[in-house]
Amino acid sequence: MTDARPATILVLMATERVSGPMKGVFQCWEHLDRTRYRPVLGLLRRKRQEASDAEIEAGRKGIAYDVLEQSCAFDPGLFLTARRISVRHHIALVQTHGYKTHILGLFLKRCLDVPWIGFEHGWTAENWRVRFYHRLDWVLRYADRTIAVSEELRHRLRGLGVPESRLLRVPNAVEADEGWAACPPGVFRRAYGIPDDSPLVTVLGRITREKGQRVFLEAFRRLLVEVPHAHAAIVGEGVDESNVWELARSFGLAESVHLAGWQRPVAPVYVDSDVVVVPS
Repeated sequence: MTDARPATILVLMATERVSGPMKGVFQCWEHLDRTRYRPVLGLLRRKRQEASDAEIEAGRKGIAYDVLEQSCAFDPGLFLTARRISVRHHIALVQTHGYKTHILGLFLKRCLDVPWIGFEHGWTAENWRVRFYHRLDWVLRYADRTIAVSEELRHRLRGLGVPESRLLRVPNAVEADEGWAACPPGVFRRAYGIPDDSPLVTVLGRITREKGQRVFLEAFRRLLVEVPHAHAAIVGEGVDESNVWELARSFGLAESVHLAGWQRPVAPVYVDSDVVVVPS
């Protein structure tokens, strides 16, 4: 007699927001054959009482999750917590996203003899600490499979010693229907006082130097010469937020540029935008 239970996949993520990688995981699970696979989400977070956005979304979607609380940037207790969760759920596969969870993935592979898939979504360079952390991605050379979302990342991972035979490129996917059809126009514009007849140019993403919001402001300042009644929205949050705002003010754009912060859902933003820019 064979065991007909679905194979449990433990997905480890060190984020509390439903941002790009987390959103991609949730989208993938919408199409997962639940008769064959059972996803369990392991969320790393600092100790606090209230549930994170990722926990709330997982609960809404009926996805099992566990919280791995950490008292510092990398709490050694995470190893024991990850092992305990893995044993309790009888995991058949561990999937990791980001340098911190990659280290946990290697640990679980070695101590529980389970296959490990590591995803690499992108490298940032906002400070020396982050740049150092990304060097830790060399542990992916021990993963059973490593997934890069772009050819550039695939090239970098090869440079860290990840074997070509275990390295795959899988581009990020976009759902055909993000709920735009059901979203009435004008919601986002009214929230930020943007006139209906003003062209709205929008940038969405984490606010860090490599995402290009500063480059966007340079371009938008030139655009206003030709289209003086245009408005711009910068949607997201990140370590460069104050610098981006100071640059906008120094350009004299305080009245036409709106820093909208992190938005969920994002459908109202897209519905009200005339142009979406990807300056990275």
